[in-house]
Amino acid sequence: YLYHFLKGVRKQYRMRDGSLGTLTPERIQKLESLPHWNWRIPTDSWNTMYEQYVQTQQGHHQYNNNTKKTTTTVTDATLLEWMHTQRVNAASGRNDSVFIERKKRLDAIGFDWGFSNREQTWQRSYDRVKQYYQQHGHLNLAYKGKNKALIIWLRKQKQYYLIYQQQQNTTTTNSSTTTTSMTKQRAELLYEIGFKEYLAKSSKRNRWDDQWNKRFAQLEQHYKDTGQCKVVPWKSRNDLANWLNVQVRHYWAYTKGTNTTMTHER
Repeated sequence: YLYHFLKGVRKQYRMRDGSLGTLTPERIQKLESLPHWNWRIPTDSWNTMYEQYVQTQQGHHQYNNNTKKTTTTVTDATLLEWMHTQRVNAASGRNDSVFIERKKRLDAIGFDWGFSNREQTWQRSYDRVKQYYQQHGHLNLAYKGKNKALIIWLRKQKQYYLIYQQQQNTTTTNSSTTTTSMTKQRAELLYEIGFKEYLAKSSKRNRWDDQWNKRFAQLEQHYKDTGQCKVVPWKSRNDLANWLNVQVRHYWAYTKGTNTTMTHER
């Protein structure tokens, strides 16, 4: 957690233009007052992970992407994420001098550049969602046709992301036994296609769901009391009557396949 914090602080310092980030002059002064502080992002972290990978190879901890079987499976989450990052960099066509030199070192020890089946499946879904985002500029997919699978995938990414965030924000070890497939690399890729905006609107939808369920409970009680769903708009029933009229409009929109908040469950 501290490593990611320091990396983020240094990145903000390099990108700051007086309006971005939370790195204020006061915070900069506090950091610079620390003994041996410097703003350069350490480059030895890659070498550290490289040495760790070499050790797993020497110990015959080799991971087979096709059979998903190993003599001793690599289970270290940080190392697995590092391996995934190298593959993503290569697949994206990164060709700067730093990566070219690193790729030579990895090739020399027989690094497997192929994605695992799970990584390929995740990447395919991501590419489809990315294509939608590039065409529409948002992730507000209508729940119909091919979009259904993408919506389900996005909801799963939200669940995994929230677990990942909770684990990142927790300082105590073993605070959560829940596993997640979300990684820093995947989170950054999702950020590039409006995932933060999707999360914000998703939270807002949860509040709307609470309001909808509250009105539905009122309608249920009205039905028990009167034996019908017709609501006369007077006095305290105005809000419920207006809400019911809105549901009727959304229902007809739903039957026509147009964009609406009405769902099959509702």
